Amino acid sequence: MKLFLNVEKARIPIKQFMTRGIMGIDKNETIKNACKKMIEFGISSLAVLENEKIVGFLTKKDIIEGIAKGFSVDEKIKKIMSKNLVFCDSSVPIEEVLDIMANFQVRHILIKEKGEFIGIFSLKDIIDLQKFNLETQISSD
Repeated sequence: MKLFLNVEKARIPIKQFMTRGIMGIDKNETIKNACKKMIEFGISSLAVLENEKIVGFLTKKDIIEGIAKGFSVDEKIKKIMSKNLVFCDSSVPIEEVLDIMANFQVRHILIKEKGEFIGIFSLKDIIDLQKFNLETQISSD
């Protein structure tokens, strides 16, 4: 699936499109508290932290699957979080990032720069990018 109007845009580093910063939550917080935080900030994922280091990732999908498996909302998120982090460097072209996301079947990817997590790119960012591309094309016609 091609999301770009031209090859030039597909080669732009993901750093130009990502959301800076990552909202986190301690791995020992409850599922209920994670849900409250997601609602409060209008987000669909959280980095899971241990001693201020990212050790996992929690998405709405993880929560839904956890509840479906019988976990209580009072369980700790470490029991349902994704432990396999999917990330890339901030210099990777957006076209490659989309391939990584498709290959791993994820809707969020963490972005690293100089070994540190600096942001996130999500399905929402892809939609926003497509909207911008469409508006740009319409205005140039």
